[in-house]
Amino acid sequence: MASIALIIIGLLFSSRIFKLSPVISFLLAGIIVGPTALNLLPTSLTTSSPAGELAIASLLFLVGLELDSSAISWKNKRRILMGVWQVLLAALFIGILFYLSGYGTFNSIRLGFLCAMSSTAVVLVVLEQRGDTHAVYALNATSVLIVQDLFAVILLAVMALPATFSDSQEIISSMKIFGKLIVFVPIVFLISRFVLPKLLKSVVQRREPEFFMFTLLLLVVGSSFIGHALFGSAAMGAFIAGFALAGSPMAYQIRSDIDPFKLVLLSLFFLMIGASFNIFIFETHWLQILIFLISIPLIKAATNFIAMKVTKNDVYSSLKTSLALSQVGEFSLLLAVVAHSTGWLDTSSMQIIFAVAIVTMGLTPSFINFAHSKLLKNLCEKFNVSHTEEILQSENEIQAIIIGYGIAGQKCGEQMTHMGLHFSVIEQNPKTVEKLMEKGIPAIFGDASRKEILQAAGIEKAKWLIIAVPSPVDRLSITCEVRLQSEEIHIIVRSHYVKEETFLKEVGANIVISEEETVSAALANALQDEFVVES
Repeated sequence: MASIALIIIGLLFSSRIFKLSPVISFLLAGIIVGPTALNLLPTSLTTSSPAGELAIASLLFLVGLELDSSAISWKNKRRILMGVWQVLLAALFIGILFYLSGYGTFNSIRLGFLCAMSSTAVVLVVLEQRGDTHAVYALNATSVLIVQDLFAVILLAVMALPATFSDSQEIISSMKIFGKLIVFVPIVFLISRFVLPKLLKSVVQRREPEFFMFTLLLLVVGSSFIGHALFGSAAMGAFIAGFALAGSPMAYQIRSDIDPFKLVLLSLFFLMIGASFNIFIFETHWLQILIFLISIPLIKAATNFIAMKVTKNDVYSSLKTSLALSQVGEFSLLLAVVAHSTGWLDTSSMQIIFAVAIVTMGLTPSFINFAHSKLLKNLCEKFNVSHTEEILQSENEIQAIIIGYGIAGQKCGEQMTHMGLHFSVIEQNPKTVEKLMEKGIPAIFGDASRKEILQAAGIEKAKWLIIAVPSPVDRLSITCEVRLQSEEIHIIVRSHYVKEETFLKEVGANIVISEEETVSAALANALQDEFVVES
């Protein structure tokens, strides 16, 4: 196990140097320690083992938790259509490619849908590293990825069924599973909208982080058990739990709490996928793999571009989105494993999918770099296409952030409203967050000393930040984290004692307003006024 750990750590450091997603490191580590290389992993550690089921459930929970239900609401129907067009067109043309390569009709259809999925895990990391998350092409890519993930979950439910039925009893059993799914999904939607927020709110009001985490763990484990009991899939239950929590007001805080464990949860799945990959497939099917490695990214880029243009996006952002999503992703790997275990896919087809996915995921930074290259810009100029970098500008872009919305925070909010400044609020009282949201003020429940919470509040664009929390420890930790996130933002902090000012300014505060000093001055002024009156 020590050897495996050293290999993983070495590859993670390498991924930092070469700006690759950690996912690639885990896949490569799995290949190195797998049976076709060093053979260090236990033979019992497979995707069908209990550890494998846990890994798949963890992956689907994290995918569900990242799905922003507001991004896939009917209000954003253009983005929904963009994703649907992309999946259907890519599945169609990739399916035709497999059919022309000698695969049967049904096998080609399955492989077409499998390869239509792009990599959420890799693309989002590269976009964040480039600082492109607010660019139009990045927002379009994110919307398509969300729709793809939903498609993938539906495909997962289909491919979890046996490829062939031995008797009528198996057909009836499968129909029952789909019937349960049709009934269960609306129930989950209602619970996530009306029951879950109230439950989490009551838990949060106890002000005990450990109890909050325990409740989350209980919800995930409980959903996994229900998923296993109803559908024979703990992973399906875990995905539903993640998706339900993603729609709650505490979603940002939940993601922030889970973030330290995210790599650990993902690592097991990708390690096992890497270990399941037979590198000798290149020796026996090298020509086929080479054809697919060239053809599939080109087909995906072309069909992505068509989907972008059909939904009325400009040419340059469409090109960049198309290139960003031209790889075969992690859901393709998962679907291939499930399809193979239920007889939908043969071993060589699964290994070919693995080869194409692993190589194209590794090439994703190159695809996105090419989207920003001078060559592409020169080609756009040649065909009179504008290549201006577009950043989505919101009419109500956040200019300031208030942390803590007690009496002091409210006074600052009133002043900002009077000045015409658009601000957001970070607050740990769920009732206050709810009231602010009802008034149309962007408010986030969470711990402001966490990077993810500050980013969600808009720290990248904000010019001012007010820290009005009562705890001196919180003031210090928040100021420190804010300054780490932004060197330009102007930080104004409320403090209780004068001696706090030195510490707060050392960690990055620009202005410190001391209650002790302010009250002392007010008392002295009051005494002077009284003295003048008496005189």
